[in-house]
Amino acid sequence: MHKVIKYLLIIILPFLIISCGSSPSTTNDDNNKKNDTNKKLTFEDINEDFIITPYRTKITVNPKSTSNIISYLNVWYGYPKNHLVDTTISQDNSNGFRVQILSTDNLEQARNMQNRVLPKISQKNAYILFDPPFYKLQIGDFTFLPLAENLEFKLKQLGYEDARVVREKINLHR
Repeated sequence: MHKVIKYLLIIILPFLIISCGSSPSTTNDDNNKKNDTNKKLTFEDINEDFIITPYRTKITVNPKSTSNIISYLNVWYGYPKNHLVDTTISQDNSNGFRVQILSTDNLEQARNMQNRVLPKISQKNAYILFDPPFYKLQIGDFTFLPLAENLEFKLKQLGYEDARVVREKINLHR
């Protein structure tokens, strides 16, 4: 058995060594291919198989209507409401109610929530209060509880489930 394996190896091994060798010479076909790729192309050699036509679209621009009154859409009722800038100065502090929608230890999170909520509601007053270690986002200055409860209901309908009415010192505007 060992003799058979020895003879097979003697026959197969030289065949493998000879067949794995490479030849240093190249053929004429390889040289011709190299010369063809180095040849410069001219415009006459290029076959145009495409059509160049201008593609024009008709663009219509609707003129914007300009108005001096900035109107915001009240989400709750869907009626347009003129938004006026509050220039009143708060003179007095009194006991009242606010709606708290967030209590967090991250000031940036409170500011982002304030920026998301204010455009959705008709209230202009939103306060971020720091009560260590939490920042509380509270909305509105209500002297009557039913008005604060209405805003709480509206906020819960808009998806702010943590909204709740809290007693606070409020700013009275003249």
